[in-house]
Amino acid sequence: MVTDWKLEIKDKSGGAAPLSEMNEIYSFVQPENSNQIYMCGYKWADPTQEAERAASFFKMDDDGDILYFYQWGDGTKKDTCKSITYDETKKEVVLLLEVTSSTLRPDFAKYSAYSEENSDILIVRMSESGQPRFAHNINMDIAAISFGIGGHSSFVLNSQYVFGGQSFGFKTNYQYVEADATTPTLDSYVFKYDPTNNNDCFYHNDQSSSWLRGVSTSISTSLVEEKVRDRYLFKEMNNLYLCYSSRYSGAFDLLDTFRYPKMCAYRSLNMTNGVKYYRGQNENEYVIAEESRGGQTFSLMDRGFYWKFLNGTEATGLLGRVDQFYKQGTVFIQTDAEDAVGKQRTVLRGCSRLDELLELYLYVEVVTNNYPDFVTEIQTTWTLSVGDVYEYKLPKIKDKEENDVPEVYVSEMAKQQYPPFLFFNNITNTIIFRPESIWYQGRNYYFIITVKEKNSDTVLYPYYCTVKMQGSIIDPMEYLNFTDITWEMSTIDRESKSSLVFSHPVDLQFVKDNWDSMFHVYIKNVTFKDHQTPMLLEDFNITHLSDDNMTMNFTAKFFEPYMLGLLVKKSDRLYIHFRYDLLDSYGFFKEEHAYYRQMLFGNTSEIRVWPEKCKKDQEDDVPEEELDTKYREQLYVYQRIELQFDFRNDQMFYWRQLSIKMYWYLCGIVAFQFLFLFVRNLGLLPMWTLIEYMQLCAFIPLYNFKMIPYLYDAFKPFLVSHLILTNDAYVLKEFENDYFNINYDYYWLNIAKLAQALALICCGFAVILLIHLVLGLIYMLTSTRSALGRSVRSTLQQFHFNIYIRYYMLCYFDLTFFSVMKIVEGNNSTQ
Repeated sequence: MVTDWKLEIKDKSGGAAPLSEMNEIYSFVQPENSNQIYMCGYKWADPTQEAERAASFFKMDDDGDILYFYQWGDGTKKDTCKSITYDETKKEVVLLLEVTSSTLRPDFAKYSAYSEENSDILIVRMSESGQPRFAHNINMDIAAISFGIGGHSSFVLNSQYVFGGQSFGFKTNYQYVEADATTPTLDSYVFKYDPTNNNDCFYHNDQSSSWLRGVSTSISTSLVEEKVRDRYLFKEMNNLYLCYSSRYSGAFDLLDTFRYPKMCAYRSLNMTNGVKYYRGQNENEYVIAEESRGGQTFSLMDRGFYWKFLNGTEATGLLGRVDQFYKQGTVFIQTDAEDAVGKQRTVLRGCSRLDELLELYLYVEVVTNNYPDFVTEIQTTWTLSVGDVYEYKLPKIKDKEENDVPEVYVSEMAKQQYPPFLFFNNITNTIIFRPESIWYQGRNYYFIITVKEKNSDTVLYPYYCTVKMQGSIIDPMEYLNFTDITWEMSTIDRESKSSLVFSHPVDLQFVKDNWDSMFHVYIKNVTFKDHQTPMLLEDFNITHLSDDNMTMNFTAKFFEPYMLGLLVKKSDRLYIHFRYDLLDSYGFFKEEHAYYRQMLFGNTSEIRVWPEKCKKDQEDDVPEEELDTKYREQLYVYQRIELQFDFRNDQMFYWRQLSIKMYWYLCGIVAFQFLFLFVRNLGLLPMWTLIEYMQLCAFIPLYNFKMIPYLYDAFKPFLVSHLILTNDAYVLKEFENDYFNINYDYYWLNIAKLAQALALICCGFAVILLIHLVLGLIYMLTSTRSALGRSVRSTLQQFHFNIYIRYYMLCYFDLTFFSVMKIVEGNNSTQ
């Protein structure tokens, strides 16, 4: 409204003042963005008596004009409009009438009794144009109960009408609270009424628009006697209805004003007169079925429940918890919060499977609780020397509230070193210091003396104590002679066998039993830089433990072993990697991994593992647990993997068996070809050509490069061309395990075989000379014109050219086996 108006409304009978159709306004409302205001109140039937009255209501615009005016009641009872609000959703004006007239209580005949002294509630819904739409009547069934409505106390929330007031008891279909007739008191309430969802709870009745028109009286707007427009009118008046917004409004705790259960609760019980609990103590069990009559009610809360304070905030957490299964329902009361001190009023509220509201009220008195304390001040600092024995008896402790048993204990201080020489007698409450070791001197130790209640983990007080040891600190790393353990891996042979050799004896059986949790075995092949992923092994077996507890033999099994060790200038490597997180920066096993100290023999405090590498992780002023582990992550040993002849692999086993059979097959081919060509007299050129190519093939692997291991087996049958006709040597057998270099070893060419080949070459040359000599003698003794002479002459011509040339070529390739060792290094390792 942009202006202030003073109105005087005359009585319709024309009587003189103070007769009027509106003597007092209880409530008003102005819809948002509207230039109209709705007001309601009452008129006195006789202003001089101020006894009977009727409810009044009108609508006014910003020009001060009354657009319509209604009254309810015949003026013989106490009917009043106490509150008015506006429903934005339905575009309705909602009035709350406190009525006693029988005309405004249409179903009073159905009540247990009727009394004109007891008042009901009538909710009237009007359109903006002044047309009655609907009405809802709420009553309490009996004459002994009356409901009053607070002035200007209502609002609409969705389909619900919310209002406040006072009542003299109440009665619904579920609950009946009868007021004390001897000392009657009015109790405040907040009411939420939903006409669509309370049919089975309240005694109520709905009325139509026609009924409303029949019980209402329309007052002519011409009865406005005086209309004065004055912008400053309110500043000049003293007795005005003003809305005051206070920062304290609604912030007070309702406490014991919550006397009644919900009106529509199917069951409502007050479980006890209260539970007493001292703040900070351990959980206090309140078994509902044992401590009260609420056990059956709680068991009916099938559809869930909640535990809240009566002001609507959650009690779970701040005051404790509810366990519906423990002893068929238990409230565990426990809180450490100072805010919880005082009388806490709570309610357990839930619904049954039949959608019935159930309530259990529980009051908890949380009593202030302070920690116990010593009767006198205590000593918290001591200065001692090595060898001292000092006893300190603590003073008596007392609990001021005397609600619990006080106790005292000694504990460690977080992230500080506890004095290992401290002993505490909890019977006599005596602290005893016995620092007998030189390792204590020069150091400060810390601990806590805590006084607390026996039945509480939070009501306590800690005294922080310090023990100062005189003298200079002795560094054990410089003072003691440590045993430092490292290990190395031996060369991996062609059968994938190697050993791990420790520098000092260790419990090898323990290491074997815990191998997987201490070591990680893997391969980094020549492609590691491309994919940054190590290769795992197919199997890893520890085969033998030495009696001196220093050597552990093992056999590895690789995936595709024939692909390892092929390159000369790059290496495939087998790594045995120790778990870096087991050790601290000094090389000792960490406390959380103390189990692995069992691998050590002797005093484990004087044995270190890879200390030089571990020390590189140390930094000044950085705690042990925050140190980087860069160098400890490099606790590994490795060896280059040479060519592997692992015949456990199917591929390699196949070629090994094939080469053995092919050796004798090629021998047969050469022998058959010689006989065939000789008998048919075709000449031996095809045989010599075959042997030369076989010699070239057999010679290839002896150069300084490596092939896939099973290809060596593929080339070995061609050795038949070098007159090495057997797998075993028959001369110089003591040299069967000796080789000029590793390439000869790969090719099965031990010195004994090569010596046998040389011997065969010499024997062959001697045979050729003998044949040549015999043929020469025959040629000299026979006629050149005879058939024999001509045949011998032809054969002798072969010696001049083919035989010696062919045999020279055969010998050349064989003798080259001996000269190759001058070309190839004896050790072609690239480590």
